[in-house]
Amino acid sequence: DLCLFCMYMQEYGKDCRQPNTRRAYLSYLDSVRYFKPDNITAFAGPGRCSAEEPKPRENPNGDSLRTLVYQELVMGYLQYLKNRGFTSMYIWACPPLPGEDYIFYVHPQRQKTPKSNRLREWYLRMLKRAKGEGIIEKTSNLWDLFFEGGKEHNRGKGCCNPADLPYFE
Repeated sequence: DLCLFCMYMQEYGKDCRQPNTRRAYLSYLDSVRYFKPDNITAFAGPGRCSAEEPKPRENPNGDSLRTLVYQELVMGYLQYLKNRGFTSMYIWACPPLPGEDYIFYVHPQRQKTPKSNRLREWYLRMLKRAKGEGIIEKTSNLWDLFFEGGKEHNRGKGCCNPADLPYFE
């Protein structure tokens, strides 16, 4: 088995000033399609069980084994952050432009770069699984959280103050 996977993360712990306190930022995620075995869909029925995880995992979307493994890596990191007291993780879900690479310099020609909507769906499916397993409590976006008119905007201050927004260097 071969897996080439990398995430660029920024962590802002308890000692960091607001608004970044206890927040993490996934700026880039990249993989090289050398995952073996290739082109195998993970079992679509109940998944593994263990003493720590009595509820079986399922794969209702029929995702590839590669997808499930990479999503498990991100979910494991989310659990690691949660165990360390982090409260939020922000994800940059924008694919590179054609001909550009984020982390790994060269990808095989057969590896396609996902379009924006497909990449966003990949993350949303992973976050839905993480929520179902109790790793995360909710999903949202910057607009809904921080801007007037957003679904979860409840600051009562009217328009968003830029100093309230988390920022990542």
